[in-house]
Amino acid sequence: VIDNLYISDFDNYAIRKVDTSGIITTIVSYCGALSHGHSGDGGPATAAAINQPINMAIKENNLYFVQYLNYVQKVDLTTGIITTEYADTKPTLTWFTGIDFDNAGNMYLVDIYARQLIKIDKLGNKTIIAGSGTMGSGGDGGPATDAEFNSLSNVRVGKNGDLFVSDGYNPRIR
Repeated sequence: VIDNLYISDFDNYAIRKVDTSGIITTIVSYCGALSHGHSGDGGPATAAAINQPINMAIKENNLYFVQYLNYVQKVDLTTGIITTEYADTKPTLTWFTGIDFDNAGNMYLVDIYARQLIKIDKLGNKTIIAGSGTMGSGGDGGPATDAEFNSLSNVRVGKNGDLFVSDGYNPRIR
């Protein structure tokens, strides 16, 4: 799993795997068709309809990915079964563009529309970790929840637990 390369094929509504031999395989796609949506939970990922996958993270032989608008889905890389791990049901528009996990199993999501970094703990509790929701570039040196972002695109958790977010239009990593 670790040595494979996974590709988020945004405009083809698919996720592809390139193994160590250079063989490419589609692991998530609605029967290979250019079709999108949200269906197939509990079934084979190759028969699931998804909306434009953006970023991915691997945890415990599972591939997690965020897709256009508000879903986080998981593909068990052993069985090929897809499930929805998290869906933001708030009435405002959400678009997760980044995902990663810390060593404790907490999930971190970047919401490009809310301009915030969100933590989802193992019980499903949601906490805003960074971002005031205001477009800008201010806030360095202050509380992370007061920080202004312009276009958050991804998050990575460092080995020591530090969080790094990319803010595309500012442009910087914070």
